[in-house]
Amino acid sequence: MTDNNDQSPNSNDRHFNEEFLRSEEAEAGNDENDPFQGDTLNDMLDQSEIDNLLGGSFSGLPERTESGMERIIRAGFVAYERMPMLEIVLDRLVRLLTTGLRNFTNDNVEITMEYTRSMCFGDYVNSVPSSSLFAVFKAVQWENYGLVVIDSALAYSIIDTLMGGPRGKGHSGIEGRPHTAIERALLEKLIALALRELSIAFSPVCEVELLFERLEVSSRFAAIARASNAVVTSKMHIDMEDRNGNMDLVIPYATLEPCAICSPSSLWEKDSDVIPSGRII
Repeated sequence: MTDNNDQSPNSNDRHFNEEFLRSEEAEAGNDENDPFQGDTLNDMLDQSEIDNLLGGSFSGLPERTESGMERIIRAGFVAYERMPMLEIVLDRLVRLLTTGLRNFTNDNVEITMEYTRSMCFGDYVNSVPSSSLFAVFKAVQWENYGLVVIDSALAYSIIDTLMGGPRGKGHSGIEGRPHTAIERALLEKLIALALRELSIAFSPVCEVELLFERLEVSSRFAAIARASNAVVTSKMHIDMEDRNGNMDLVIPYATLEPCAICSPSSLWEKDSDVIPSGRII
């Protein structure tokens, strides 16, 4: 009995070891047949097989073509250099407005055109200081609108000059202070003068009457175009001895469309003061 009891644990151990070895061999065999083990995973599927498994979802997609409007936006709109007549009109405006402001203020006035560029109306509005004044005008014959934007420095300089302010100290206005009725009336005279000179500058190209409509202190109430619409912006720097400021002219492309200024067949030669009809600027 003692021998049987001694042998029973040994036989059980051998039986357990055999079962364990068989299970290990079976698992090893499964690992050898498993395609997802080892380095074969990297070589199992190439791109074409992946496309086949996915039903060609990503392989046969048609290429997206840009619309005409997207191409215009991506190209940065039509550059104003393609309209040389507009550049000549703006040069003529500088000369006329210089003379007009000298008579208006009885002061020595110098105007320089800093730049003329094409941009989105929304981008321009976001770049304008909040203290600026927005004068909305209507082009009667073109049935559309434009903007004359006056910064606070120019507004207070004009007011000081017309009201007999002291010389040599710059403008004495307080930034952020709302303009009085008298000051607004003086600024509206300045805007009316600028619009009159702009109408004369456009007259060799086409007759247009520019009428002042309203003066706004916030760009939200001077939205003459959508934020994504293209506009031409021109910045003029005005010096009056010890006073200075900036005036911006904003004209949407939609406003200029009825005018011959947008017609390639009627382009003037650059640096020329002669219009094809024979009239001289």
